[in-house]
Amino acid sequence: MTREFHSRRGFTLIELLVVIAIIAVLVAILLPAVQQAREAARASQCKNNLKQIGLALHNYESTHGLFPPMRQTNAGGVSGVINGWGLMVLPFIDQGAIYDKFNMNLPWYASEADTPSSMNLKMSQSRLAVYRCPSAIERDAMPAPTPTAVALEAATTWPTAATSTSDLGVAGIRKTAASDYTALFGGGGYGRPLVDAANVISIVAGATDPQYTLEKARRIADITDGPTQTFLIVELAGRPLHFIKGKQQNGPTTITGAPTSVTAAYADRKYTQPPWSDWGSGPSNAMAFFDYSGMEGRLTNGASAGCAVNCNNICGIYGFHPQGANVVMCDGSVHFLAEAISASVVSQMMYVNDGRAAKEF
Repeated sequence: MTREFHSRRGFTLIELLVVIAIIAVLVAILLPAVQQAREAARASQCKNNLKQIGLALHNYESTHGLFPPMRQTNAGGVSGVINGWGLMVLPFIDQGAIYDKFNMNLPWYASEADTPSSMNLKMSQSRLAVYRCPSAIERDAMPAPTPTAVALEAATTWPTAATSTSDLGVAGIRKTAASDYTALFGGGGYGRPLVDAANVISIVAGATDPQYTLEKARRIADITDGPTQTFLIVELAGRPLHFIKGKQQNGPTTITGAPTSVTAAYADRKYTQPPWSDWGSGPSNAMAFFDYSGMEGRLTNGASAGCAVNCNNICGIYGFHPQGANVVMCDGSVHFLAEAISASVVSQMMYVNDGRAAKEF
């Protein structure tokens, strides 16, 4: 009997390279689609967060007859108390357990080591998903300088782990949980304001000048420009780390201590100025929208003056989504603002009663 032997032919090198090339092409085609799908999911969650925040603010208004003010300052005569709307609406976003542990007569960063003792700092370190955009970088917040001086301050005036509820201290900076959402209170401050600062009337902030001097709450009836045409809350993501057009500016991903001064931190672009970014404080939750002209490129870094969306997270509207950022209007509706939107249209949507209702959105 004769046996026949058949050899098994394997892949040649060329065939193997062709298969690898085909796989590489498929990966190159599918990877962007997967990334886009992930970003779409993150953007959707961001919109849901703003929807919840908008609903919470409306429920607060229904309960109290007013939207919450931008902040509560100097309650009980304690210097530096600046508890913000993000803290005030906690019971309306299913966070009543955290709210109940806050002492509203002390600053949001007051700790158990302070006199009097407080759980405020510990509660402020709670990372609340509703205040965080999934597309933004993960980071801690850096508490604010004293509320009486929005201008540049020495590092010793930052809230620190001293045994006092004042703003002064010598130990490390107190970390709190960050927020990616804020209320715009108008133009002013650095550079040229887009509109007369005397007309600044934010739906949440209620401030009438850029130095946060008023804690005025507003009603739905005050929105004579129309709730659909007025910002309630907008994205201002990534703070206190400084970003310009999606690029982080020379800063660490975690904050380990105070810079030599706020001036130095601002000048080297490591942190936003002022470096407010937590959900508990007032200034963190009410930032101005600026025209960046005349700033020697420090803010714009190539961006055109009057750039309104996703230009710089020092102030204004800033998200980590491609081509735009999310906002919630005073009627509770959530919208995506394209980067191409004009600064003049954005400025019209910052005020409740300036008679300049935006004609395009």
